[in-house]
Parts: sequence; C-alpha cells; structure tokens
Amino acid sequence: MNYFIYNVELPFSGVQLWYKDINSKQQLMLAKLNILFPIEEESYVEYSKVIKKIILESIENKKDFSEVNLIDYILFLVKLRIISVGNNLELMFKNTESSTEENTKITIDLNYFMKSLYETALEATKNNVLKSKDIEIEICWPSIKSEEYFLNPPEKYTDHIIHSIPEYIKSIKIKDKRIFTKDFNQKEKNNLYEKLPISLKNLILDYVLKMIKILSEKNLFGLKKMDYLRFNFYNKSHQHIIRLLFSENLRNIYQEYYILASKKINPSYVDGLSISERKVYCSFIQEEIKARNEANDSLDSNKNSTDLKSLMDEFGE
Repeated sequence: MNYFIYNVELPFSGVQLWYKDINSKQQLMLAKLNILFPIEEESYVEYSKVIKKIILESIENKKDFSEVNLIDYILFLVKLRIISVGNNLELMFKNTESSTEENTKITIDLNYFMKSLYETALEATKNNVLKSKDIEIEICWPSIKSEEYFLNPPEKYTDHIIHSIPEYIKSIKIKDKRIFTKDFNQKEKNNLYEKLPISLKNLILDYVLKMIKILSEKNLFGLKKMDYLRFNFYNKSHQHIIRLLFSENLRNIYQEYYILASKKINPSYVDGLSISERKVYCSFIQEEIKARNEANDSLDSNKNSTDLKSLMDEFGE
C-alpha cells in the first residue's frame, strides 16, 4: 500500500507527520538489525542511521521528520509499531542456569508505555521558560539531529551531561529578538551558550538536571520486570527501547514467507505487503490446509467404517 493514510501531530515539537504502516520487507530488516548491529559501543551510531533510513520509507513529509526532538521520535516509533504490528509486545526473560525458577514471559502494553512517556516528559518540562533580566530561554528535549552526540559522547559520562546542556535550548530571546537553535550545529550552540550570564547558565543546568531526573526515575512500562530499563539519553537506553519495539521473531516471519511461497506467491510481492495483509493471506492458506486435512480424516474414517460393516455382514455380528 503506497498511501500515507495516517497522520500524527507530535506533542513536543509540534511537527505533523503523514505516514503509513511498515511493510513486510521493512519489518524483516528492522528485526535483522538487532543481529547485524549487536549492543556494543561502536554499533550505536550505525544502528541509529539505518533505523532512520528504514523508517523514513514510511513517512511522506520526510523533511519535517528532521525537525522532531528525541522524545517525539520515540513516541512516533511506538505509534508506528502499534499501527503496523499491534499494541502488545511479548518478551521472554530467561533465568540463569543456577536459578530454580522457570523462564518468565511478559506482555508490554505499548499504549501504556506511550502514554507514560508522554506524561512524564510533559511533567519534566513544566515552566520551561527561564528568565533573567532581559534574556529569556526556552528549554525543550534535544533534537533528533543531536542523537549522535548522545550515542557517541566526546566526554566521560559526568562531563557529558554538562557539555550537552546547550542541546536542550530551543530558543533564546534577548529583548525583542528571538533566536531558534534548531538549525545550529553543536559548536554554534556551545558558543551561544557560553555567552550567557553565569547565573542564567546555572538556572539552565539545574532545570535540565531536573528534567533528566524526572524522566529517568519513572518505570515507563509499569512492569516490575522492566524496572531495569529507565529512559536516559546518557546510557543509550532510548536505543534499547527502539530495539525492543522491532525485536520480532525472524523464524516466524520467514515461515510466513515460506507459506505464501508454497502457493507460488512471489517473495518480492510479499515484501510490499503490510504485516496485517501478510498474516491474513497466511491465515487463508492455513485454513485451507486445515479444511483439507479434516476432509481427508473424515474420508478415512468413513472408509474404515464401511470395511468394518462388511466384515460384520460376512461373519455375523
């Protein structure tokens, strides 16, 4: 399906995106990325680039996508996953060999996670306009353009937070002139930040630290088993969440391709099917096979009954 029939206005950046659900080929590629790019320091940036490239295929106004911030980015990916696959995400937790407990299966409600992330991020950015004399600073979540800065920090963790503060500045208003930083590179943002009064820089630092604290202290999944995965740009947890969103069982996807290929449906055609379309087609074939097997079983049963009756007639009851 080539129509971009869905649209969403992202709450923190105000960007409206027109999009469609991901197709079978995209789902397969997204699932394979978790294997191709293991969770290692050198894989974070490359994984991020490939994910965005695949996701952009489902967005009509691609240029606007670059204007969203990182919170809106995650909210959009969750929404896209719900539209394309469903709102439930099942995970299996394997216990250690020394544990006597059985493996645990949990179901994550992505609607709950999306609502929780939105409400927590909104709470963290209350009263986000800071003022000092004739200078006014608007604080917001970092832009999606800044993601690489968080995935590949130039400084150690403790210094990284302080050095990343300019990424949270959305605009600066001096008297009647307002400067938006969305088109600034990292160096330009830093230069602008360094020119601010120390008292205002301290206000910004305190506010951003409060934002990070509120977001990272919340269990956004509402499940005890997921308590280990708190949202934090500085430990790359947002990328771990993206990996979870698209952690499909590759064997199941290939099996559905195989079922359709058995009916001479070209895999290239299947690539373009939405996930729901692919599953519906597979269900038709499986129902057909089931009905045929039941008919064969019924035929065998009738044949056995006839043979038994003949014997009974021949030898007497």
